[in-house]
Amino acid sequence: MQDKYDLVIIEVKTKSSGVFGLASDMITLKKKRKLLQLAKALWQKYPKHNIRIDVVAIDEDKIDHIISAVEE
Repeated sequence: MQDKYDLVIIEVKTKSSGVFGLASDMITLKKKRKLLQLAKALWQKYPKHNIRIDVVAIDEDKIDHIISAVEE
């Protein structure tokens, strides 16, 4: 991993209750497609950089940073 030259898209999801699942479970297939579409557009503008999509999931008092959460 080479963070210094990476462009990182970060999707943040929060849940105040675990009744309907975890925050990370809220990243739907539709959202993943949109994030990948954004990554492709950024790569066209900045072709020398790696593009990475991370997710920060916040559940009540727990925070998870999922690196490269969405990949093609």
